[in-house]
Amino acid sequence: MTDCGEVLRIDRLVHLRDAGDGVSDGAAVGGVWWVLDYKMSQSPQELDEHRQQLLRYRQAVSRLQPGALVKAAFITGRGAVIELP
Repeated sequence: MTDCGEVLRIDRLVHLRDAGDGVSDGAAVGGVWWVLDYKMSQSPQELDEHRQQLLRYRQAVSRLQPGALVKAAFITGRGAVIELP
């Protein structure tokens, strides 16, 4: 994916059309996209550089998927999922 001419390397981009139970999650138009970034550290959200990178990825996906809900989270080396607000 590119953003402003720069190549972005998203670790994982996951698209969920619905929750699997047929109930809309509020993003009926485009489903939910998850931008996932793997980091070995325990608290990657505390490093501004990591936070800004993931927020940029989320923003770039949002521009490509208007009407969809785009969420972002870190996955740590221990398997913790840390969602960004």
